[in-house]
Amino acid sequence: MPHYVALLGGINLGNRRLKMDALAAHFQALGCDDVQTLLASGNVLFRAAHQNTGKLEVRIEQHLAESLGYPVATYVRSAAEIHALLEVTSKITRKAAATLNVQVLFFKEPLSKSVAKQVIACSTPTERLVVAERELLWLLPGKMSESVVWKSPELKAVGLPTGTMRNLNTVEKLGARFHVP
Repeated sequence: MPHYVALLGGINLGNRRLKMDALAAHFQALGCDDVQTLLASGNVLFRAAHQNTGKLEVRIEQHLAESLGYPVATYVRSAAEIHALLEVTSKITRKAAATLNVQVLFFKEPLSKSVAKQVIACSTPTERLVVAERELLWLLPGKMSESVVWKSPELKAVGLPTGTMRNLNTVEKLGARFHVP
């Protein structure tokens, strides 16, 4: 069975508190194997017989909504997709300063070419936006709260789809737990 990671949006924010062992139990109830969580921010590694990430997302979202009583946006990636993303980020960040803050925004679908072009055009000399498959890489020199790009009217006007964000360190930890055949 293939390895996957589910990146859950909004877990352990506000009133949506959930222990990671309870979250793992929800995935086991769905028939997933080798369930592990990483950090307390809704990162669940698992194995599943299903090979369609879109269908996995729907199953997980339906189960969690019924069980928890609120919607949980779910973004599923295969082990191979996580490793491919890490290769892309490695090439992009190779020449970057060690203090660079890299955030990864995960979407359900790839951005359209026109939206991707608009997003990339919002980059500045100090903050860079890079589209990679179903992800948006945001490279910035400091804290997210100090970003000029993320708060810019130009980026807001693009109307990015809903997604969930992880820092590159978290994505690297997820990749380190996967075995890719």
